[in-house]
This record gives sequence, structure tokens and C-alpha cells, in this order.
Amino acid sequence: MSRPNPTSTARTGQLVAVTVLANLLITGLVVVALRWPSSEPIRLIEPAPSVPALVGEGEIGVERAVQSLDLAAIDSSNSTLVDINAASATDLDALPGIGPTLAGRVIRYREEHGPFSTIEELMNVQGIGTATLDKMRGLITVR
Repeated sequence: MSRPNPTSTARTGQLVAVTVLANLLITGLVVVALRWPSSEPIRLIEPAPSVPALVGEGEIGVERAVQSLDLAAIDSSNSTLVDINAASATDLDALPGIGPTLAGRVIRYREEHGPFSTIEELMNVQGIGTATLDKMRGLITVR
């Protein structure tokens, strides 16, 4: 019965670790590249555009299939997001980290200072800081 070589086992473990880290790095770079022109977060709940069925049959290459995607058909209206300039107290209260008191403060701030220009401007409302804003960042918009 042969015993495993400890050096070989250690190298295999290192190779697996390096492979996993490389995949994570590449995935992160792809996500950053996809987000780069926009400050809006990537929406995983929206359906991705479909690739032509021919790709599965091998009749055209993946590169050509990707080029044929109708990127203009992707819904960019963000209809699922809460517009903080139009939201009611109930809408705001439903956001994570916002209760009835903060919802009232947001509305009062909006009435006194006019519409929000950016979502970051919410941090001007007493009680909303970076942590609270980060909890709701992917759920709100400014229109």
C-alpha cells in the first residue's frame, strides 16, 4: 500500500486555492467591468436577455451569439426601485433600516430642501448614515 506524498498533497491544495482565488478575481473584474459606466448596481432579479437557440445546437459561435443580444431591450427603467423623491411614508418605511420616524424625516427633508439629486444625499437626513444607506442602496433610485 503506497502512502500519499505530503509534498504532492500540499501542492495540490495550493493549486486548488490559487485556482479558486483566480476565479474569484476574474468574476470580480467582470462585475466591475459591467458596472463601470453606471453607478447603479447590477440587478440580479431582472431576466437576462436570451441568447439565440442556435448557440445550444452549435451552429453559431458564442461570440456571434453575444453580439446578437439586443442590449437595448434590457429594461433600464428600474421600475422595481423606490423613487425616494416620490415615495410615501409607507414606501420608505418598507425599506431596510428605515422605520416610521426616519420615513417622516426623509419626507420632511424633501419638503424643505426639494427633491434629492442623488441617493447619497439621504445621508443629510438625521439618522441615516453610511450603514443605513448601504442596506437600501440597491432598492432605491432618484428620478
